[in-house]
Amino acid sequence: MRPRSLFFPLLLVAAGVLLFLVNFGYVQGTTWSVLGTYWPAVLIIGGLDGLYRRDGWIGPLVLLGFGVVLLLGNLGYFAQNAWELLLRLWPIFLIGIGLDLAFGHGRSTWSVLAKVLVGLALVAAIFWFALASPFGTAYHPVNINQALNGATSSSMQYSIGAGEFDLQGGAGANTLVSGTVSLPESSQFAPHYNAPKNGQSSYMLEGPGVTIGANGSEQMTWNLAVTNAIPLTIKVDMGAGSMAIDLSQTQLETLDANLGVGTTTIELPSGRSLNGDINTAIGEVVLRIPSCAAVNISVDRGISELKLPAGYANVNGEVIYQAPQGCSGNVIDLHVSTAIGSLQIVKLP
Repeated sequence: MRPRSLFFPLLLVAAGVLLFLVNFGYVQGTTWSVLGTYWPAVLIIGGLDGLYRRDGWIGPLVLLGFGVVLLLGNLGYFAQNAWELLLRLWPIFLIGIGLDLAFGHGRSTWSVLAKVLVGLALVAAIFWFALASPFGTAYHPVNINQALNGATSSSMQYSIGAGEFDLQGGAGANTLVSGTVSLPESSQFAPHYNAPKNGQSSYMLEGPGVTIGANGSEQMTWNLAVTNAIPLTIKVDMGAGSMAIDLSQTQLETLDANLGVGTTTIELPSGRSLNGDINTAIGEVVLRIPSCAAVNISVDRGISELKLPAGYANVNGEVIYQAPQGCSGNVIDLHVSTAIGSLQIVKLP
C-alpha cells in the first residue's frame, strides 16, 4: 500500500510558518507580496509528496526541481523571476510526466536507478536553461509613431504575450501614440491603424508570443505615450508580466485591462467621468484614484485581500467613495476582478 498524501498537511504547516514570520516581522512585505515570492514552495511540497507516496520518480523529481528553480528566481538568484522562468521552461515538465507514464511500471533496481538518473538529468536541464537560456535571439528596439491625423477621438488596443508594459500620456503634438517596443530579432509586427471616420480613429498593436532570449535579463518591453488631446478608449490584454498604466493626464473615457499573471498599476485622470473593467487572474492590482471624484467599484474576489484608504466603504462587494463637497461631480465606475492576489486602492491628493 502506498502512504497517504502529506501534501495538504505540509502545505498548511509551510503557510502557517511563513505567515507567522510575516506577522512578527522576520519576513518583510505584505501578505500578498510574500505569498507571491514563496508560492513555488507548493511545487516543492508536491514533488516531495510524490516521492514519499512513490508516484514515480521522474515526474516528482522534475516538479521538485521546478519548484526550487522558480523559488530561486523569485529570490533573485536568476535574472528571470518565477513566472518568466515558468513561461519558458514548462515543456520540460510535460517531458517528465510523459517519461514517467511510459516507464513508470518497472520496479527492478536498475529500472528505478534509470528513472532517477533521467529525473536528475531533467532537473539539471531546468537549472541549465534557467542560467543560460541558450536558445533564441537578442532583442532590438522598434520605434512606434502614429500621427493624430485630425481625429477627435480614438480607440486603442494592445495585445502582449509577456513582458513589461508601460503606457502613459504625453505624446507629442499631433501624435496619437509614440514610443518604443523591444522585440526579438526574428520577430516583427505591423500596427493596425484605421484613419478617422466621422472623427473616430482606431489603432491596434499585437506583440509576438513568448520568446526565450539570449540573455535571460532581456524581455519584451513596451514604453508608449498616448495623446492628451482627444478622448480615448483603451484596451490592454496581457498574458504575464507587469502593466504600469498612468493615464492621469489624458482624456480617458473607457479602460479595459486584462492580465493573466503579474502586477497591474493604474492611475486614473481627475476631472473626468469614466468607466473600466480590470481583470487579473493571479497577481496584484493597484488603483490610484483622484480624491475629487465619486467612485463606484464592483469587486469580484477569490482568494485575495482588499486594501482601502480612509473614506472608502466596502458594502456587499461594492467599493464606494463619495467625493467631498466642492468637487466636480465626476463618477469613476469600475469593475475589478482578482481571483488570487490583492487589490489596493490609493487615494490621490
